[in-house]
Amino acid sequence: RRRAVDALARIAALLQPHDPEQALTVLETALAHDPYNEAVYQQIMRIQARLGRPDAARRTLALLENRLAGLGPEEVSVCELHDAFAVTELQHYVELGFCKRGEVGDFVQGGRIELGGELPLNTHGGLLSEAHTSGMNHIAEAVRQLRGQAGPRQVKDAKVGLVTGWGDFGDGALAILRQ
Repeated sequence: RRRAVDALARIAALLQPHDPEQALTVLETALAHDPYNEAVYQQIMRIQARLGRPDAARRTLALLENRLAGLGPEEVSVCELHDAFAVTELQHYVELGFCKRGEVGDFVQGGRIELGGELPLNTHGGLLSEAHTSGMNHIAEAVRQLRGQAGPRQVKDAKVGLVTGWGDFGDGALAILRQ
């Protein structure tokens, strides 16, 4: 199995400069055979970043769901999303599968993303409250939440934290942390 996955990764590397979409298809096939192959996963992320794809975060979550044995958006306890721009935060809800396009306005209404809501967001106040240090504070807050050490910001029974980072050229990162 390992040799087949390695061969698919080499084929994808050859395809990438000429047909990155086909390279992604080949790599996703490789990942289906070996969902824990970090090299294949990283190769997929590099192609997505280079393409500047608006659905890269969603595709990433789908791959992580495969790697984490079926973890989906409904199992996330707390989100620490890159929020340097309001539109980025809203885009993340859609691209990560929390809601569909055109539904994000309704999704964020009614306290859903507040502390005590269905999907608490940026419980530490977000990037502007914490000096916009490239998302490291998002990671630290997610860890505090999962350890039960967030004090008055604590999300009850937090088990899964999702953290995103977003760059100026459409590149991004996503981390899913579990207790």
